[in-house]
Amino acid sequence: MNTPQSTDTLLETTVQALTNGEHTTESGPALVDDWLNELAHYDGLANVREALSSLQKTLLNHGDPAQIRVLLMELAEYTQAFAQQETTTNPAALRRLADSLQGLIASTDEVGHS
Repeated sequence: MNTPQSTDTLLETTVQALTNGEHTTESGPALVDDWLNELAHYDGLANVREALSSLQKTLLNHGDPAQIRVLLMELAEYTQAFAQQETTTNPAALRRLADSLQGLIASTDEVGHS
């Protein structure tokens, strides 16, 4: 059974990977897989797991960058919503993750327009 500490560790690992540019087409699907495994132990996250699963499939199939951005935005919105819930144990880390996802989206938008 996963503990909040393992979730916190995964949060920090993900934020670092996104912030430091360590997310690649090779490592991205593995990181998403870690999240799918982690979130399998939590109730009420079917929408998040569905978005993550779609993202993983899209990354593995070298899918459309626009679709990837849509899925990342969806995940950022879910993450921000969870950060605002009173029962959330680590809202600051969730806000950092949401901000990192939004930063990634912004950076891919800039690359696509340059």
